[in-house]
Amino acid sequence: MKLRREFRNFKIFAFDGDGVLWRGRTPIPSAIKVLNKLLSMGKTVVLVTNNSTKSRIMYQETLRKMGINLPLTNIYCSSYGAAVYLSEHGYRSAYVVGEDGLKEELMKAGIKVKRKAEAVVVGMDRKISYSKIATASRLVRDQGAFFLATNRDATFPTEKGEYPGAGSIVAAIEVAAKKPVDVDIGKPQPYMFQLIMKDHAAEPSEIVVIGDRLETDIAAAKRISAKSILVLTGVAKKADVEKSREKPDYVLKDLSELLE
Repeated sequence: MKLRREFRNFKIFAFDGDGVLWRGRTPIPSAIKVLNKLLSMGKTVVLVTNNSTKSRIMYQETLRKMGINLPLTNIYCSSYGAAVYLSEHGYRSAYVVGEDGLKEELMKAGIKVKRKAEAVVVGMDRKISYSKIATASRLVRDQGAFFLATNRDATFPTEKGEYPGAGSIVAAIEVAAKKPVDVDIGKPQPYMFQLIMKDHAAEPSEIVVIGDRLETDIAAAKRISAKSILVLTGVAKKADVEKSREKPDYVLKDLSELLE
């Protein structure tokens, strides 16, 4: 099977994870097959996910167990993006509302994870507590800590349906701190794609963004002037496209339709 004609000239295929390559912990077989086909064709495949619960090494291992071998340099999770952003802007300590993957990336970048910190980083946290919300909001409101969100996804797809995402936690801290985030580095913001273009010497015209969310994946592609593919294996359904202002360039039932 060959790549469909309209997709052959793209250099980089930027895949979302949840709802595109897997649902919860369950791989989507057709997606895995197509991704490996792209690699065999010499295409550059990158993972771009708003999910901050894992580090790049964790994602690499997750992908390996699914039968996909990607180098760390091709994995862009919002935990890594947050670490790069803080490091680039001179922050050396952070209070984290998030999970081990986020903490791991921050510490690898030389950023100390502590309660009294100059930055507050908020991501998905399945052990969120009142105490964490109180500490984070107090640092932002009373101490002037820099406030970074890994993403604002209200929900994420699982085998049991949509569950609350990092955006729900970010919103709670914003309300308590009486202050919006200083920066959101997740999709639809262009930051992680800017890292991709820099790292892989690519122009927007050489990238196609593949995702399951109109308001994040497809909107991010529009912001960097790249082409986009919406796959109907995750959150968005075909009827949602008609109602949305964010129109994908292509809509596929699943990733197998990338091939002839």
